[in-house]
Amino acid sequence: MALEWQRDGTYALLYRLAGDDAEPLEAVFADRADVYDYDVIDGGDGQLFAFVHVGERETLSELLAIAERYAPLLDPPFRYTDRGVRVAVAGTEAAL
Repeated sequence: MALEWQRDGTYALLYRLAGDDAEPLEAVFADRADVYDYDVIDGGDGQLFAFVHVGERETLSELLAIAERYAPLLDPPFRYTDRGVRVAVAGTEAAL
């Protein structure tokens, strides 16, 4: 997964997935209110690529703002739990 934080607070995501049937994935994206736009491309050899534009999540934006300020490496995926967001972080001692 690759993530780009947009100026308006939304996110552009790129996913690489195993599979060759895009329809179930497109149905999930089409059903979500927080997905503004998407495109699923068959990459061949059992791979799908999904480009997805999604709405802002405040917790993730706060985490990304910290990352921009202190330059640690955030290692996706970002997992949402009932207690918040879980992410692996790497960086210099000063950055952490």
